[in-house]
Amino acid sequence: MAKNRWKRVILAGFLLALPGLAVAVTQFSGLSLQALLASRDSFREFAQAHEIAALSTYVAAYVAAVALSVPGALILTLMGGFLFGALKGGLAAILGASLGASLIFWLARGILRDFFKGKADGLVAKMAGNFQENAFSYLLFLRLIPVFPFFLVNIVPAFCRVSLPVFASATFFGIMPATFAIAAIGAGLDDVIARAGADGFSPANLLTPPLWVGLCVLGFLSLLPVAYKRIQKRKTKAKAGEP
Repeated sequence: MAKNRWKRVILAGFLLALPGLAVAVTQFSGLSLQALLASRDSFREFAQAHEIAALSTYVAAYVAAVALSVPGALILTLMGGFLFGALKGGLAAILGASLGASLIFWLARGILRDFFKGKADGLVAKMAGNFQENAFSYLLFLRLIPVFPFFLVNIVPAFCRVSLPVFASATFFGIMPATFAIAAIGAGLDDVIARAGADGFSPANLLTPPLWVGLCVLGFLSLLPVAYKRIQKRKTKAKAGEP
């Protein structure tokens, strides 16, 4: 009973906070690259003078953006690198994204299970076997190589008996390479703009072929444990004389 009461309290708090979160996230995610650059001195002055407050606000905005599935993660990640540097900004973005994804996963497993189940039914049937085989490796692959939308990868594992620690850790490490790469670009944004010119710069150009190649290689490596496990199973069956 106490556990259910806490779930209701958390859900009520989340729902009450939604209007404010939506407004805040809309402001952050709606921030264009041009607006960020135009106000870069003001943003940086605030971040340097109030670093803890700025980092806390940034992480909270990222959590809300992921939890509410508001587009704009690329701009938010660039902003993190731009304001706090590649390492600190990248870690803040990874933390915010992981917490937001874990929040949705937790809600999909419990309080909002019926609401999310209809949105995930089609993919659950296709992906359940892979999650049962090796949940961590498969989820790590899905995070490294975004075959499916980020939002769907947040809720499908909730219906495939994936534990919260496995989900959170695979998400954290899976989004790390791309997030750090984009945060590093944000940290050197002034130099990029100076070389390319503001009019000719596009966020889409940040996702370069070398970055995608690297992510594909990491995704392939994350599936090796699954392949190894299947090979071992076949060897065991062969020794036992099973077809």
